[in-house]
Amino acid sequence: MSLHQNTILYGPPGTGKTYYARLLTVAIIEGKTLKHIHQENHGDILQRYNQYKEKRQIEFVTFHQAFNYEDFVEGIRPVLQSGELRYTVQDGIFKRFCKRAANNPEPHVLIIDEINRGNIAGIFGELITLVESGKRLGATEALTVRLPYSDEEFGVPSNLHIIGTMNTADRSLTGLDIALRRRFHFHHLAPRPDLLEKKELCDSGVTMRDVLDVLNRRIAALLDQDHCIGHAPFMELPNDAVPLEDLADCFRHFVIPLLEEYFFEDWENIRLVLNDHNKEEHLQFIQAAQDANILFGDDAPQKISQSKSWHINEKAFYDMNAFVKIVDIDKSCMANYNNIMEIQNSYRERKIYNNPSDTVKGSYDKTPDNIKELSDKSVYNIIEKKEYDGLIFVRYRKILRNNDIYTIYYNNNGQIFSGNKKKYCQDLLREKFRVEVPDGENTHFYIKKILECLH
Repeated sequence: MSLHQNTILYGPPGTGKTYYARLLTVAIIEGKTLKHIHQENHGDILQRYNQYKEKRQIEFVTFHQAFNYEDFVEGIRPVLQSGELRYTVQDGIFKRFCKRAANNPEPHVLIIDEINRGNIAGIFGELITLVESGKRLGATEALTVRLPYSDEEFGVPSNLHIIGTMNTADRSLTGLDIALRRRFHFHHLAPRPDLLEKKELCDSGVTMRDVLDVLNRRIAALLDQDHCIGHAPFMELPNDAVPLEDLADCFRHFVIPLLEEYFFEDWENIRLVLNDHNKEEHLQFIQAAQDANILFGDDAPQKISQSKSWHINEKAFYDMNAFVKIVDIDKSCMANYNNIMEIQNSYRERKIYNNPSDTVKGSYDKTPDNIKELSDKSVYNIIEKKEYDGLIFVRYRKILRNNDIYTIYYNNNGQIFSGNKKKYCQDLLREKFRVEVPDGENTHFYIKKILECLH
């Protein structure tokens, strides 16, 4: 992305627009490329951003429906002087910032958050022409205008940069003022599921990348790509095994409310996005409420009897299987789907959750505690198995899944390895096999590398 005087970062909620605006701001002020800034530590960048803000080289403002020309450029405001109410012309935030930049040759950056929520034509007024790069003070075709309230001659300095952020879920690009679109460079920020690759849901073989990717593909099919879900809310989830309570909190307080807003509480479509229609009832986030005939009797009016009401199933948020099964299952691999579902249910010894820290014992999606369980070919398919150092390294696939799963068992009793699998595998690869592997990968990555070494 090139650096321009006027830039708008646009995309769905949670795609890092504000984060990216800070990176872009520091790059502009320091005269660096974005590629160079991306290679630096984010904490250091944020610290420098705050320092520039304290030096008043950065100004941040949020547009909203009540924001107007008087707030942005100038207007008449009431002032109490010596007990008397007087009306004076006062500068708005943009005019004050332009004056500051004109008196200081260093780069200045104005960040306008949610720029599409304001009335662009009304807020900028005649200044929409002056922000154009070729019309700035000092340019060959520089322009100034006489402001209506103060009668001052005014122009926009060339060392002032404008960065706007725009949430496409609020309003698409087609609804923007055409004059603004001609004068700004637009940079699209899309969801980045790939950044969530290492955030795994227990030993299911499903990662948050899989979950976010399928959620967004369903939303795009039912609505459009402007209403997708960004990756930012999930970035705080730990790598490897994502804690159930953190995942539940993220979905209950961010994903579900956002889907309610997107679909105007059309719960049937929300269920489609969450794949609830393909889950067992206890794993559905959104469940049908009582039938109207139960509430009103068999003689209920037709309008009532045909209507459906829904409620949120709180217990599903504390069952990891509910999240794993957001990702579609591949039914083409099933010889008899109903029989396999019966087998699956026989493995489940499910508890009712009173506490988020409770766990499911014997769940189908949990890695079997003993390697003997993998011999059930109607449920599992062992793809690869190697013995080393008193352990058995296994790659297998569950009949309801497309993902390969890697795990370790003890050779003497067949029980699942109880130690720190990730740390053990890292040490084994580095010390025994002399293989340099990076830190920060998930456990499956290291077991896969060990199997490759054992070939």
